Amino acid sequence: MSADTTQGTGLGAAQTTRGPNGGKGTFYANIDVLTKLNDLPQVIVNEDYALKLSDSGKHLYITAGNNIEIPLNSTVPFKIGTTITLVSSGSDIYFDKENNSTILLYGSEGTAAGVDSDNWAFNSRCVATLLKVDQNTWHLFGQGLFID
Repeated sequence: MSADTTQGTGLGAAQTTRGPNGGKGTFYANIDVLTKLNDLPQVIVNEDYALKLSDSGKHLYITAGNNIEIPLNSTVPFKIGTTITLVSSGSDIYFDKENNSTILLYGSEGTAAGVDSDNWAFNSRCVATLLKVDQNTWHLFGQGLFID
């Protein structure tokens, strides 16, 4: 059986899709929602900074200050799946995590995947992303990451 699609018209119109095995689903297309998924709002950081719930889904543009605190879930309960992108516009950035939290580094040259450290940092003019994967565990990936 081949896949087929029936579409309504206009923003928010219902669209029905039938998959190759006969499964059927309905979804609603909304241009405004799709546009928001592509945005990455900016928070300018010009001093040492502790992550806040409102940072979820945003990028921190770090112009000054060089310590980013990653709080425990009991302090700031980010949802699992939260992503926060960090952009260093000047000096190196250092992570300050609370006891019993874990930051696992992925995708950096010369560092084994999944290594935890109390001294993660990333170079100036680089970009890194934090992804929360468990209650007090974040994955960190990007360019210019190193152990200080």
